[in-house]
Amino acid sequence: MEPFKNRIGPDAVERIATLIPGDWDREGFRGRSLSGLEDLELKDRVGQLADALHAALPDDYPTALSQILAGVGPAPGHTDALTASFELWPLTAFVERHGLDHFDLSLDAMPLLTGHWSCEFAIRPYFRDDPERVLDRLRSWSTHPSAHVRRLVSEGSRPRLPWGIQLAHRIAHPHRMFSILESLRDDPSEYVRRSVANHLNDISKDHPDRLIELGQAWSRDAPAPRTRLIKHALRTLIKAGDPRAFALIGLQRFEGKVSISLSSDGVEVGDSIGLDAEIRSTGTTPQRIRLDYALHHRLKNGTLSPKVFHWTTRTIGPSETIRLRKLHSMRPVTTRRLYPGRQAIDLRINGLPTEALEFDLH
Repeated sequence: MEPFKNRIGPDAVERIATLIPGDWDREGFRGRSLSGLEDLELKDRVGQLADALHAALPDDYPTALSQILAGVGPAPGHTDALTASFELWPLTAFVERHGLDHFDLSLDAMPLLTGHWSCEFAIRPYFRDDPERVLDRLRSWSTHPSAHVRRLVSEGSRPRLPWGIQLAHRIAHPHRMFSILESLRDDPSEYVRRSVANHLNDISKDHPDRLIELGQAWSRDAPAPRTRLIKHALRTLIKAGDPRAFALIGLQRFEGKVSISLSSDGVEVGDSIGLDAEIRSTGTTPQRIRLDYALHHRLKNGTLSPKVFHWTTRTIGPSETIRLRKLHSMRPVTTRRLYPGRQAIDLRINGLPTEALEFDLH
């Protein structure tokens, strides 16, 4: 598969050069954009194109921004457009990197741009520099007719947005967004509700108690879409085994016995190891159980770091015994390097771990 960063390449440069109307230095933009581009990673490529635009468009920022907005035109209503418009990310990065001296003008442009490519990154330096001013905008945008803009409200204000600059204000004061997020919790668009869940999951990493309190309040008489939102928002706490999170999704402490075994005490990199589980209920009523397992990967320094994987969710009857097998591939992936040596696996049933079993990775 071609590296994702290549989406910001010569084709993206040409699309932008032909998209923006008016009299401006297109050749200069092409040259500055392509110079050394293939040696850069994704976000650096986006930044280089944004800076090349700044050098090539009129020096007057309002004039340059108006030319960009005239080129992109009205945003499409459907959310699939973002995939097709990935190459337009440098346009929002232009506002992010060069528009702070025109605060209100740049914020005015974001509802127009975000439907072409999300302004979730572009808004963050504005939030960093003047959080109260941006919060006022988010309140007004939360009722915007466009799902793209309503999603920007929750996504751009996430405390720990991946790839985005960190917002100390948002991490320290999560409650400042609660009323705005509540107005979006039953949004008709799943695209928006998913963003609200991701925002709440960010909050759980710094303020788990606040998220549990919010989840309990939102769970009362919750419609099915909101119930799914809450469950997705709790995913970090669920993987951490927080019993309050399990209670919120209707799972209680399991009454029964659990035993596990491994298919081997050693496995080669690239092969799979089998995890066998026997689960016997000692309860007198049916129990809903969620099975996860944690693979404790060996790190470069020799310590073990757990990564939790979901296995299955099911109901087990009174005195019933179920037997399950799971194969886990020890194939290298781009997001995690495998280090040979002692590793371990444990099973987690409604958040409670079994004793970890060790094996060697060769």
